[in-house]
Order: sequence, then structure tokens, then C-alpha cells
Amino acid sequence: MDSIVQLSLKSKLIFLPTIPLLLLLAFSMQLIKEAQNEINDTQLITDYTEFSMLSSEMIHELQKERGLSAGFLSSQGQLYNQSHLEQRDKTDEQLRLLGQEIEQLRTSLKHLKLESQVVEAFKHLSGITTIRASVNKLEISLADQIEFY
Repeated sequence: MDSIVQLSLKSKLIFLPTIPLLLLLAFSMQLIKEAQNEINDTQLITDYTEFSMLSSEMIHELQKERGLSAGFLSSQGQLYNQSHLEQRDKTDEQLRLLGQEIEQLRTSLKHLKLESQVVEAFKHLSGITTIRASVNKLEISLADQIEFY
């Protein structure tokens, strides 16, 4: 305390605003950190929304393929032959788009603890080629085909 008293008036005037400025700096840093956290959270929500929308579209295409394939199987290949093949192309396109989105969102999916579930779902979908070949040859039961989808 004595050292502050011994300072010149000029030094005291320079020293006086230091403490409030340091407090202001600390408060500002806290506000910046909170704003950055909000930005990060908003990006996660945006990523999750994009992923959800593409997932929904892919599921819808898979449902349409399931229905057309079921009709094809039920009719012993007499109905929906061209339709179910065209639907496969649409499903494949949605799977491709979703796969690209997953690669871009890998960090967000880890943060949201969804990565393992997404990887597992894609592993399951890798069997779609076998199912499709069985449908084409009419070698799969309707129940097994529907169970896969």
C-alpha cells in the first residue's frame, strides 16, 4: 500500500483505470466465449436439421421401393417391373446424397453421439444389393423383403 502512496500523481492516474479495464476485458472475454458457444450450438442444430431432412427423404424413397418391390413379388414379376427399377435409382440417389452429407457432418454426428447409429444403419443398407437381386429373381419371400426394408 505504501508503494501506491509514493507514486506520483501522473502514475496514479495511469494506474487507476487499470483495474476496471482488466475487469472489462475479463467480462468481454466471457461474453465472446458465450457467443462462440451459441454459434457452435446453432451450427450443430443446422447440421442435425440437414441430416434429418436428408434421412427422411431417403427413408421415404426406401419405403416406396419396399412397396413397389412387394407389389412386384406379389404379382410374380407381372406388375411394377419398370416402376420398381426406376424407384431403385431414386433410392440410390438419396443414399448417395445422404452419404455425402454424413461425410461432411462427421464431426457434428460425433458430437451429437449419432455416428455409431448412422454407421450401423449404413452397414445394414449395404445388403440392399443382395435383396434387390433376390427380388429380381423372385427368390425372396415377401415377408423377408419387407423385413429388410
